[in-house]
Amino acid sequence: MDTRAVIENRLSGQHEVGMTIMLDTPDSILSRRPASDKWSVFEHFAHLVRYQHLFIQKVDRILTELNPSIPRYAAENDAAFKSWLQNDKEWQIHQLINDRFAVYNQFLEFTDQILKKPGTHPVYGRLTLMEWHEFFVLHEAHHLHAMWKMSKMTL
Repeated sequence: MDTRAVIENRLSGQHEVGMTIMLDTPDSILSRRPASDKWSVFEHFAHLVRYQHLFIQKVDRILTELNPSIPRYAAENDAAFKSWLQNDKEWQIHQLINDRFAVYNQFLEFTDQILKKPGTHPVYGRLTLMEWHEFFVLHEAHHLHAMWKMSKMTL
């Protein structure tokens, strides 16, 4: 299977794992932190929602600028992240769906030539738009796995 098809497949449905966890997990578990310095399930999900929202802006920069330098995202340095945490899970899910629709549909429209456009990540260097999307779904999968594990803990 080619990379484009794999990314397209993951963009089309991977986010639904997070929605299912959010809807099927009791609120008491969603808000519980495994340690004081670790995120709760809800915080992981809010991070994914916020990160996806910002990913749209990153893609727009790659489309409109010549090899832009794309800063690394860190929630602790994002003043808006704290306000996103104030929104309930229904808002988070709605935002996730709306933004995923935009990310997915835009990806479907990209030509192979557009997917070769680069943007530079401070750690991973020059990445094509295809590689940025691959990074996006892998980052999302990492947080979904953490959410799933925490949702199963009954401490």
